[in-house]
Amino acid sequence: MDGTWNLDHDRYVQAELVHCRFAMLGVVGVLVPELLTKLGVVNLPVWYEAGAMDISWTNFVTLVVVMHYMFGFAEMKRYMDFKNPGSQGAPGSFLGLEAAFKGGENGYPGGIFDPMGFSKGPEFEKMKLREVKNGRLAMMAMLGFFAQAASTGSSPLENLGAHLSDPWTANVASNSVALPFL
Repeated sequence: MDGTWNLDHDRYVQAELVHCRFAMLGVVGVLVPELLTKLGVVNLPVWYEAGAMDISWTNFVTLVVVMHYMFGFAEMKRYMDFKNPGSQGAPGSFLGLEAAFKGGENGYPGGIFDPMGFSKGPEFEKMKLREVKNGRLAMMAMLGFFAQAASTGSSPLENLGAHLSDPWTANVASNSVALPFL
């Protein structure tokens, strides 16, 4: 590369940012329901069994169609803002609610998505870097959750509890799936 920015680099930056945000939501979505279940607040299945929940309250096809349109709308707005930054805040772009989508730069929409005004503060560049670092950590955590569920059949907090109660036997070295050569 000659050191100049190009569309591919910008697209990869946006892709990483989206993946980071979904991974951070995923970690919260794995740990918080399990913690609330262990505390007796709610009774929810562990994350790797959540897809088997009863959804008799809706028709599956209806659920898929509604999700398709909702995600399609959100992704199209994100893509249009990526191709033409700031265009989603232009008058007439969304039923008179454009101010909610007006942002300063790609990937950081501002408006209703920044209620605390972090994008206007002097620490914004540091916060962006922290977001990506935490997002990368969350992606690795999700990878660990996937491997852990496949190898032990237990949830992250159950495995943590087993490890804390007996660290010499409940660890990665005692798992024949993680270390098959042992």
